Amino acid sequence: MSCQALLYWMAQNNRVAYHCAVAAAALVAGCDSLKATKQETGSGTTVSVHFDRAEFERQREAYRREMELRIANFESQLGNLTRKTDDATGDAKVRLQKELAEQRINLDRAKEELKQLDTVVGEKWAEFERRSSAAFDDVQKGLERALSHFHN
Repeated sequence: MSCQALLYWMAQNNRVAYHCAVAAAALVAGCDSLKATKQETGSGTTVSVHFDRAEFERQREAYRREMELRIANFESQLGNLTRKTDDATGDAKVRLQKELAEQRINLDRAKEELKQLDTVVGEKWAEFERRSSAAFDDVQKGLERALSHFHN
């Protein structure tokens, strides 16, 4: 069942109030890409939900630009970490090489998430955004952890 159909059913069957339907719609597809209206009739309440494709595309492109900037920053940090790892010795070098390999894997995973951006629409946006943000956050935390070895 689509988001719009579900919200319509809920409103028609008095399962949720109008403001709850709007909040659910916003969580599913992004706050700015769905607009809901309510119409009272003699037989009940009708909630209509409109998906604003242009607004969704703007949000998606802004997200893409933000994530591409993060990738460029991560790649720069990985370069710095590689140079520092090359200068390290002994157990520290082995530990840093392992950390470096792990962060490259995390970065590749984040890049793969970003490649899926063009296939995501409407109802799947919130799920995608949570998943891809978590992948990018993993890279950031890992790089911070790896670079912290040089500040101690």
